[in-house]
Amino acid sequence: MIVRADATPAMGIGHVMRLLALAEAHVDRGGSVVFAVNADAAAAADALKRRCLPVYLVHSASGSVGDAGEMSALAETTGSDVVVVDGYHFPPEYFANLRERELRAVAVDDTGASRPEADLVLDPDDPAFVLLRREFTSLPHRLDPTAGPVRRLLVTFGGSDPARGTAWVLRALPVGGPPVVTAVVGQSYRDDGELDAAARAAATRGYAVELLRGVTDMAALMATVDASVSAAGVTLWELAYMGVPTLAFTVADNQDANAATLANRQCIVNGGRLAHCSDEQISRLLARLVGDATLRTDIASRFGRLIDGRGAARSLARIDAIRRRATAA
Repeated sequence: MIVRADATPAMGIGHVMRLLALAEAHVDRGGSVVFAVNADAAAAADALKRRCLPVYLVHSASGSVGDAGEMSALAETTGSDVVVVDGYHFPPEYFANLRERELRAVAVDDTGASRPEADLVLDPDDPAFVLLRREFTSLPHRLDPTAGPVRRLLVTFGGSDPARGTAWVLRALPVGGPPVVTAVVGQSYRDDGELDAAARAAATRGYAVELLRGVTDMAALMATVDASVSAAGVTLWELAYMGVPTLAFTVADNQDANAATLANRQCIVNGGRLAHCSDEQISRLLARLVGDATLRTDIASRFGRLIDGRGAARSLARIDAIRRRATAA
């Protein structure tokens, strides 16, 4: 199986991490996987290689005819017949081109848009098909978090954090919050000193701020925190599985609908669009989350019960089904 996704500072690494969960599940059942990523996705490629997954660098423009041709050649070399694609910038023609080359084309798409050109569409925001990496599913599913005080707060806005949300939240931390704040960014984060300055500002208000870059086991880290502030992307589902009550902000158009749905189901505290928030609004929302133990327990329990950690297995079963149909035809 070939899994195809891109990672850039503007896009982040979420599409790659989402497919990593599918790749690991396929390897765990005895399958073989090749990751195909854009040629300048150095941080993503390194993360995959650390997990002993083969990586192919795509040199054609993403989603182009040349890209599809490279996938066809890679499939022939590796004996693959399925290409799983995750990314909003892959046009309908890309999936049609893959199918014309006698490859099964699978789209991972959480936008709800119709993709008739693909053989199969997987929605990773459907709770039954949430893709969680092995580091999470190997740990117990925390369905009943404790209602104790918040001693450690996690702040994370993705690997590259293009919205600069991590620094923004550090600057807006309320007086009297948790004593320890762990802020996480990825290796692709463009460090211009803003994050360190925000951490120093938080320290003057009594916080001990721990800055971490390129964390390799987010599940283990999430197991140590009592609450979190996060972008409303892939990380939300990981926090749900780990039973971490979360204040979520949307930083991209594709996150709005899912965040609103989860807020309506009382699974998260929805901060809305980060770009539209003031420091005072962020501080007030965070003070509410940190100060209300009943709220934290309730939202984390509801959120965790939406998923069971078997989304990757269900996704692979659906991929197997289209392969069987193709063979029968």
